[in-house]
Amino acid sequence: MYIIVQLLALALVPFFDSIIKNVKAFWNGRKWPSLLQTYYDFYKLFTKKWQFISKFTSYLTILAIFVIFAVSIFLFFFIPVWGNIPIFNLNFFIFFYIWTLSTFFMIVYAMDNATYFWWLGVEREFFVMALVEPILILVIATLAFLFWTSDITTIHSQIQSLNFPFLVWFIIFVLAIITFYVLLAENKRFPFDNPATHLELTMIHEAMLLETNAKHLALMELSSKIKLITFFSLFIYIFIPFTFWITNIIWLFILWFVKVIFLSFIIWTWEIFIVKIRIFKYQNVFIFLFLLNVFLLIFYILK
Repeated sequence: MYIIVQLLALALVPFFDSIIKNVKAFWNGRKWPSLLQTYYDFYKLFTKKWQFISKFTSYLTILAIFVIFAVSIFLFFFIPVWGNIPIFNLNFFIFFYIWTLSTFFMIVYAMDNATYFWWLGVEREFFVMALVEPILILVIATLAFLFWTSDITTIHSQIQSLNFPFLVWFIIFVLAIITFYVLLAENKRFPFDNPATHLELTMIHEAMLLETNAKHLALMELSSKIKLITFFSLFIYIFIPFTFWITNIIWLFILWFVKVIFLSFIIWTWEIFIVKIRIFKYQNVFIFLFLLNVFLLIFYILK
């Protein structure tokens, strides 16, 4: 039953992408597409033949595509959408460094094809990773310091218990804001990247997919959308873990669905009202977030 519910959640990933497009269209005053539009887009890509691979590329191109897709599916099943207990316990550090494996193969994929814009995307991907990783490690270390564990399920259970002083709740709230920015940066969303841009000089993730098409593009795009919903699920699992005493697995799944829709609406409404930050100003945002986390940790230790 648990696997069936998780598979149902996986099948809804393109639906959430359609929700995102509809929210953006609503705020832009445009006519919104069908909620099934993303499914139709993937159907068109998957029914095309396999992309022609240049003789100047190596086996790493094909390997990278399937590793990225496999990692996305693998980690999606580690964050339960039906309640509190995952299929397997997973450490926070292991979770994110498996994701780093996916990012590494994304970079390998772009470098193996060695086109100009793909290399431009690789440089920017490395730059964002170098800024985000220290913050991500510090967030996990702070949670581990607060709860004396880096196990995702244990942290979830302790936050759900509500048995904390105000100071700890305040720290958790600020960590949620910092993680929110990490989520946006890891998934190359505003204000760090615009996935809908057609200007190659401002692309990050999309620059590494410019010449990808057919089934290869479908797998890459699907992996990206699964990654986004996995990060949503992880954010909900840690920072919005409350189930309101619901125990039925179907109702827990519906509650997860509502939380993802709510979080999607907040993020994509946020995207409409902000502008993209210039890449040479990224470090200002991330340095501020890093120092904010450091000061929180010092304040908690010296309280």
